[in-house]
Amino acid sequence: MNFLVDAQLPPLLSSQLRELGHESWHIGELAALDATDVEVCAHAADRQAVIITKDADFLRLALATRPPLQLLWVRLGNCSNARLVEQLIAHLGDAVSAFANGEQIVELR
Repeated sequence: MNFLVDAQLPPLLSSQLRELGHESWHIGELAALDATDVEVCAHAADRQAVIITKDADFLRLALATRPPLQLLWVRLGNCSNARLVEQLIAHLGDAVSAFANGEQIVELR
């Protein structure tokens, strides 16, 4: 599966996803870290990638984009980057299955 990791999440996450066999980019590899949400969506659409973000603004954009974008919305609250990556990787299989079954938005709490 293809993933695009948003700016507020660590580049380590993208590296870990690649190690697991996924295509993954951190937005900092493709554009400025202050890229607009619309620019992030365009990069995701170009790569047919799921956006991984903590930013609730992407909910509206994901639903408004045609074709709709898929979004992994991280809602873990304040935690270390290591803990965030650990939790996301632990639940990645469920998220990938949900996206494969047509879910547009998957929430990680």
